[in-house]
Amino acid sequence: MSRTGGRRRAHVKICPMRIAIAQLNQMVDDLSGNAERILAAVDAARRGGAELVVTPELSLCGYPPEDLLLRPAFLRACASELARLAARIAGPTVVIGYPELGDGGLRHNAAAVIRDGRVIAGYRKHTLPNYTVFDEQRYFTPGTEPCVFDVAGMRVGLVICEDIWFPEPARRSRDKGAELIVVPNGSPYHTRQQSLRRGVVTGASTAWSSASTGLDSEESAPASSSPDPGLTVSRRNAAPGSCARS
Repeated sequence: MSRTGGRRRAHVKICPMRIAIAQLNQMVDDLSGNAERILAAVDAARRGGAELVVTPELSLCGYPPEDLLLRPAFLRACASELARLAARIAGPTVVIGYPELGDGGLRHNAAAVIRDGRVIAGYRKHTLPNYTVFDEQRYFTPGTEPCVFDVAGMRVGLVICEDIWFPEPARRSRDKGAELIVVPNGSPYHTRQQSLRRGVVTGASTAWSSASTGLDSEESAPASSSPDPGLTVSRRNAAPGSCARS
């Protein structure tokens, strides 16, 4: 704290960061095509000076993969495609959603944090929705651990979609020092989605990355944004936007 003119003034940490929100139109089971679309978004983000790229929930395999998740060969193919994709990524840190086959054959709705050609961290979705169009408890086992990593001098926490509507996953990230929380998601579209999101998170800047796609049973919410006044977002369907914090 410093004193200016008899008033106290806090020393504020300012960490400029440029984030690319990759709002992609991914196709279920088109692993190689989805990987190419992610790579194109990462390349565009790098040219734009982004330090972090956030893709939607399960962006590698498309959302929702449903009964494909019951096929071990599909999950192994996702793991192989993720490894190939990671090896081709250089420059920004990239968050990619994918279905993970864990220990004991457990399946997780997961996200990998990739930097310089390798996976440096990972997160498993904690809160699995099982209502309306969602049936995730049938397919996935919830995770319990937070994921917080450093980008451009900022501590970044990661949660997935439904997690952000409940306090505990974000609280775990904040307890680990997260200053920014990124939220890959594949939420169905409805007209009040954005306004509801703005009322959810307090205590950390937050940025969402949504899919822009439609299936027989679901149309994803075609919006990616941050409700925090310290973040500005520009976005385009099926292309990365940028989000800069200052």
